[in-house]
Amino acid sequence: MCPQLTPSEKSLCVKKGGEDRPCAGYAPSIWSYGYIQSLNSNHHPDDASDDIKMKELFEAATNQMTSHDKGGAYQLGKIELIDHVLKLGLGRYFETAVSIGLDNLCRRQRSVHENDLYTTALHFRLLRQNGREASQDMFRCHMDQNGRFKTSLCKDIKGLLALYEASYLACDGEETLAEAREFSALHLKNHLSRNLTGKEDSLAVQISYALELPSHRRLQRLEARRYIEEKQYATKNGKHLALIELARLNYNMVQRVLQSDLQDMSRLLARIRLNRAFTMILRWWEETGLARQLSFARDRLVECFFWAAGLVPEPESRQCRKELTKLAVLVTIIDDVYDVYGTLDELELFTQAVQRWDLNSVRDLPYCMNLCFLALHKTINQMADSIFKEKGVNVVPHLARAWADLCNAFLVEAKWSHEKHIPSFDDYQKTGVVSSSGPMLFLHAYCLSQPISKNTLESFQDDLADIIHSSSMIFRLSNDLVTSRAELARGKSANSVVCYMKDTDASEASATAHMRHLINKSWLKMNCVKSNKSLATKSFAEIFMNLGRICQCVYQYGDAHSAPDTRLKSRIMSLLINPIRPLRD
Repeated sequence: MCPQLTPSEKSLCVKKGGEDRPCAGYAPSIWSYGYIQSLNSNHHPDDASDDIKMKELFEAATNQMTSHDKGGAYQLGKIELIDHVLKLGLGRYFETAVSIGLDNLCRRQRSVHENDLYTTALHFRLLRQNGREASQDMFRCHMDQNGRFKTSLCKDIKGLLALYEASYLACDGEETLAEAREFSALHLKNHLSRNLTGKEDSLAVQISYALELPSHRRLQRLEARRYIEEKQYATKNGKHLALIELARLNYNMVQRVLQSDLQDMSRLLARIRLNRAFTMILRWWEETGLARQLSFARDRLVECFFWAAGLVPEPESRQCRKELTKLAVLVTIIDDVYDVYGTLDELELFTQAVQRWDLNSVRDLPYCMNLCFLALHKTINQMADSIFKEKGVNVVPHLARAWADLCNAFLVEAKWSHEKHIPSFDDYQKTGVVSSSGPMLFLHAYCLSQPISKNTLESFQDDLADIIHSSSMIFRLSNDLVTSRAELARGKSANSVVCYMKDTDASEASATAHMRHLINKSWLKMNCVKSNKSLATKSFAEIFMNLGRICQCVYQYGDAHSAPDTRLKSRIMSLLINPIRPLRD
């Protein structure tokens, strides 16, 4: 049984002119190039004065950190300060102090029986969150003889919230943390239902926010902004004011870098008196001509940059972020070629051209598909050329193979649609993980951001197969949950929900619940990512987590990539455009 389409959903499947081409009816971009180009330093305070102020604040904040290190016992205040620094997005500034603090926490795991629930949960979360070993047995002191959490904890709302957040750092198979999640969620929901007074206190707001989506699965840069703004208003008596102001200026500084990278994509920006580096990414977009020529496809440049900034938000990762933006744009358009525009014969020829990586293979294709391949070929070859110059490794065969695998997965799905075939759920998963584009993105990110060699490239997929699969599965299923009906309206026959319904005779609601269960299972597997010794650096390990986070962000309320809504626009504005104002504003 397949989900029933509404008349409005069926109306999306229309034909274009005499070519008999389907049209998905995608809305145009909500971002004008003129607006993006108009962004300039007037949106932010003077860079030079900010730099001076940040140095002064750093010294004051360092003194705060040092003062907490004095004394014998490793008290709660020290643990909370580490958490405070990390939540403010300042870990990079205090890396040594934070690392020493976490090492001290590691040594104190055996003494957690002395702690209350809040302190134990915070202790555990900080260790797991930062790649340190932390046993779920830390919570045994808060459980009864039957292995259940003590009923006396039900009224410790602050502790329950900390336990709930900590439980989302669980790995697959950790039953104590699974119990912690169920126990804390139940009693937090009960607390909210008992306190519906119309006026929510700050703790109730935090509970509602966490129950909707825990912090671990949210976009960390936006989480930092939320925390900074919350602390701006909540801080009293000058406590940690230097840290909070440093965090505000740091957030705005990183935002300027991201904003500059976005502006780098416009050729028209050369007319504006800005840094010369501002002209590359939108210039590339304009030069490809894709937005003008491919009217059937989604024009989502800014949204694609948002994806890239979610994957690699670090200010020093500018080149990787720009290249990932290009990849996201190309994936979006080529996906639409397979889903919306191409006939099956044309798609087979296009796939063969990508497999051969041969410009002569697309001569018999429609102009727009020819243009797509030329843009893909040129972009990847230029990217590979830059990597070769920097690292001395020819990555063209590896990158081209990744695109061939992606296009072949797109073709398999197109054939299913053409034949009105609904594959088994297992067969769909195997293809869907690849068609999510996750494996392709990870390979490119690895080549762009890590030291590479011929041997490491050859073993990349095998060494990281489980992690790549888990992260890509989150991508695939998150997308399917919100695109299923629209894709059925466009003629696609297969997605995870439909295939599972066919295999198990489940209802749509049951199938949807199962997809959410699989997403959670993938997150549990992903949580082991930072202990994988094959990962070159902590920042690269974080890319796998960040793909899951940006997926949850973009698809939280619907398909905001295909149909950007006010929520996504607000998040983009918060990350890229609107600075955090000082409290006096």
